[in-house]
Amino acid sequence: MEEINSAKNSLRNSVGDLQTKIKTAREENNKKITGERLELIQLMEQGDQVVKSPWSSWQFGANYFYSDWRGTYQGKGDKKEKYPYEGLFTRSEDLFLRNIHPDSKHYAEYTSSNSAVTHSLSTLSVGGGSPLVTFGETTNKKGKDPHSATTSLRGGNEDSYGLANVRIRQEDIVKIELGAGVKPKDINKNPNPPIVLNPAKPQFFVPQEPENPAAPVINITGGGILPPADPKYLGAGFVNGSSEGMKVISYQGRVDEEKTYWNGTSYEEGKNGAKNDGKSFDHNKNITLNNSDFSAKNPAMLYTTNMVWHFNGSNINAKQALFKTYFDYGSIDGKYTGGGTLTIANGANITIDSINTANKLLEADDINKQNFLVGGSRVGTLHNTPEATIENKGTINLVGPFTIGFEAETDTGNGTRIGQGERKIINSGVITDKAETEEKYRGSGGLGGLTVGTIKEDGTEITSHNEITLKTPLPIIGKNIFETTIKRTPDMLMNDGTIKKGGYTGYKVGMILTEKDTDNEVNNTNKYSLINKGTIEFNGESSVGIDVYAPSKEIYESGNDNNPPFTNATIDVLNDKDGIIAINGYNSYGMRLSSYVNKLERFENKGTINVGNDKIETNNYGVNFGSVGMGVQTNYFTERGLAAPAEDFDKNKFGSGYIGKVKNSGTINIYGKGNTAMKLDNDSVYTDTYYTKLLYNVNVVTNGDKNGNGTINLYGTKNLGLNAGEGIYFSDIHTNNNYFTMSRVTNNGTINVYGKGNVAMNAGGTAALNQAINLEKGTINLKGNNNIAMWTFFFESEGSNSFRNFQNKYDLGPGNIINKGTIKSEGGENLTAMAIVGDLDGANTGTIDLRGKGVVGVYNTSRISGYDKNTGEPVADGKSIFKMIAGDDPNKNPKINVVGENSIAVYSKGILNETYLERGDISAHDGAVALYSDRTAIELGKKGSSTIDMTNSPNLSVSGKSEKIPAIMFYNYTYRDYKTAGFSTEEIVLEHPIAKGSFILNNDVNATIGKYGIAFYLIGKDG
Repeated sequence: MEEINSAKNSLRNSVGDLQTKIKTAREENNKKITGERLELIQLMEQGDQVVKSPWSSWQFGANYFYSDWRGTYQGKGDKKEKYPYEGLFTRSEDLFLRNIHPDSKHYAEYTSSNSAVTHSLSTLSVGGGSPLVTFGETTNKKGKDPHSATTSLRGGNEDSYGLANVRIRQEDIVKIELGAGVKPKDINKNPNPPIVLNPAKPQFFVPQEPENPAAPVINITGGGILPPADPKYLGAGFVNGSSEGMKVISYQGRVDEEKTYWNGTSYEEGKNGAKNDGKSFDHNKNITLNNSDFSAKNPAMLYTTNMVWHFNGSNINAKQALFKTYFDYGSIDGKYTGGGTLTIANGANITIDSINTANKLLEADDINKQNFLVGGSRVGTLHNTPEATIENKGTINLVGPFTIGFEAETDTGNGTRIGQGERKIINSGVITDKAETEEKYRGSGGLGGLTVGTIKEDGTEITSHNEITLKTPLPIIGKNIFETTIKRTPDMLMNDGTIKKGGYTGYKVGMILTEKDTDNEVNNTNKYSLINKGTIEFNGESSVGIDVYAPSKEIYESGNDNNPPFTNATIDVLNDKDGIIAINGYNSYGMRLSSYVNKLERFENKGTINVGNDKIETNNYGVNFGSVGMGVQTNYFTERGLAAPAEDFDKNKFGSGYIGKVKNSGTINIYGKGNTAMKLDNDSVYTDTYYTKLLYNVNVVTNGDKNGNGTINLYGTKNLGLNAGEGIYFSDIHTNNNYFTMSRVTNNGTINVYGKGNVAMNAGGTAALNQAINLEKGTINLKGNNNIAMWTFFFESEGSNSFRNFQNKYDLGPGNIINKGTIKSEGGENLTAMAIVGDLDGANTGTIDLRGKGVVGVYNTSRISGYDKNTGEPVADGKSIFKMIAGDDPNKNPKINVVGENSIAVYSKGILNETYLERGDISAHDGAVALYSDRTAIELGKKGSSTIDMTNSPNLSVSGKSEKIPAIMFYNYTYRDYKTAGFSTEEIVLEHPIAKGSFILNNDVNATIGKYGIAFYLIGKDG
């Protein structure tokens, strides 16, 4: 029974608790319903736009509705009534009205006044030259203004706002007793000092030498104060010292025969010729050489051949120079089949030097009586062999000038052998000149009599050095200089007290191909290969990592006026993906092609080439200066131009040839000063047009393969990325045909421009038969200061632009510099995308996007121009031309965009030059100018077009950063002009800028003026 009662009590308590919880929940729900109802009313008062469709319009079933909500919510439609105005109230400009108290007895009287407010419209005076003239007035009466902060003008005190009732409580009027008093004014009648404007007079410098690239410095806003000033062009002062360097002549016979000296009737040992410990190895045996094969061994002493060559109208016998060598690898039994590999083992450490240890008294020729041997001492030679390979896996030390790692000779047994296959030299180890810093070459006698001086880090000499002059068997520099001065680089005392050792003599070659017999057999296997998979590093001047110098024997023996063939060998030259070539001396090459080959199968860098060293300071002692990463260099000795063919050349298609077989698909780093990443130097009267008799031909050097792989990094100062030499044309008097060859450097990869005063791509000269083209996949990134992406210049003031004579005939494209790809910058100062100086042409069909201070999209100027004050006729040194037109894709618009103070999208200066913007997008922002016409005309839109679309009408847009940093669309003032008459002109700075530029609209232009943008800027008399 107790359990039943207990259960009843528990049930009763449970029901009670449940009722309490239900009651509490109902109260909470009512509170929420009240809140939601208030929120709903407020939403209704905000506007009808927040009210959804009636519920019943979408909640329905079969034959019934869930609800009949056809009415409206309380508060709908009364927003205007309850909320008259919810914006920002405007204070009255009447000082008395703002301060009179609403309880004042004069309040109603003052606020009821209906004083008229008059507004007038007047003319605008520019420059303060004429008074204002009023030509229209309107009169408004004071009335009820719902936007006024003055209660009376808003319609009196309202006691409600929205759902709330308000009653404004006014503070009591404060009484202030005023006493009369007079305080005389202290008047200072001194006149205000006059405002004197002394703007800095800009100085304009025009580059006088073609080696000086120009980086414009533009002052657009003057620190936020208009008007803009004209650009100032600064010459960077290029130094490109890469001229002729070391040459090597082959030799006859073998090491073990000892007979290499020609006595006039037969080969003999010669006065100082000796086999010593030198050896000849059979090409049909696989040979491995270790340290024991070289240690304490005396290399053979041989003579170079006395080949006959044509010089100054006569046949001259070359002097037979002595050289040292350890071995040669070829046939020693007269059998020319098969072929093996000679390997210098990993761990081997071999040194070859050129110190002259011969008995000088025995020599009749003074070329062999010098302190150093000049025949080209080398570790080993590959010759007299088919299908054989020399591979180095050890360390090769070159000591003294005119030393070589390995040589391969073109050899056909005087034309008796064919089908010899591939003859190859591979470096998988190290070839270097670092041994020249060792103490054993630093005694009182130095290295061959050469001592090492010492300088401070800033170049100040501490101890002096000596130098000697060596005579050479071939011209070492230019056409007829048969001697050169040798000196050692100095030690450098660093600021921290440490010594950076020098002592390098220079004149080294890692691997070289030379001529013994002319080999013009062309098949799929017959070739000579020089491959670097390891490291080649030289620190002295006039050195080459991999060199091809094997001019045809016919060139040597025939002179310059006979017919071809003048070619020799099929070659394959490669710095492989893991290969490193480092050259730190003056006038050196990483990879050099310096003779005309029969077929260029490949001449490519897939690895890394370092020109200069960021850890070695540039100085006057042959360090970090005037060198080239990859180059095609004219053979001035034979006066023959060289061929650098293109992969995509079609002899039946004019204009073809944009990807060269001489190309970089790896990385080239340029440090120091006056160095070049890739150079095409084939300026010569005789070029491949002479040999091939093609009406159109092309020589091309390219950064980037067809897939866009290839990077050039420019550091340091006054360095070049790709430099194009001159092309050539000549007329055949027998056929009356003109034969034409274009020189072209192209970028299909990436060029990063750091440092100061550097140029990514360059083309210029006296005939202007050259081009620098940034292809569609090409990208140039500008960084640093005073750098230029693309630059073209004209050498001579009275030259002739031959490019235009052949431009249309051979479908060469619209300019000497053409941007089809992308040029961009993020930050940096005084950067220029395209600079056209002198009587040359440029075009943009790609994208230019520069962001920084003082950046310029296009700088187009005639180098020398003026006018005849007597006749008024223009006097100019030709005209420069810039075009912005369609590229290969007609649906893609070219673009130029600049962002930043003191910047210009397109700057055109001169009397005769042309700037033609047929289509594209041109924009300027945040302190920049879109179009600046300085003493010239800029044309916009396609000539003769009657329609308006993207193909014939450009789009312009500007927007500024603030009122003090606006952007200008059109600007046409000049700050300099010319005085005197005739061709003797002198540029002078004007006291007041004058508007001498113009803009010609060939078609309608789409213009967008954004915030803080200005269409035209006018300067008054006091401007």
